[in-house]
Amino acid sequence: MQEAGQTRMAIDYLRTLVKTARNPAVRKSLQVRIDAFEAVLAIEQARDRYAREQGRPPEDIAELAESGYLDARPEDPYGGRFYLDENKQVRTTSKFASSRSTSPGEPGKPLLPSQP
Repeated sequence: MQEAGQTRMAIDYLRTLVKTARNPAVRKSLQVRIDAFEAVLAIEQARDRYAREQGRPPEDIAELAESGYLDARPEDPYGGRFYLDENKQVRTTSKFASSRSTSPGEPGKPLLPSQP
């Protein structure tokens, strides 16, 4: 599962932008985006660790929290709900998904493009 590497890269890039942003509203917007990516990264890492240790992927995010792989279900700062799709990719129901997807405006699309 390679999304975690892309997610980490996105967080690092956004942190660089925050450092150079002069407008407080832009900095705040970037920070919310970082918070969303950090929640996704936590889910991706828990999902991957669960799959390695249990020999199968988790059914859903609730299973990750119930089995101790996540302290709690991460909140989407955009107001949506994170979930694992049928391929166990992290998705959300919020506008965060549409701004990261390949089809803007369609909630539930993959948060990161698929690897070739």
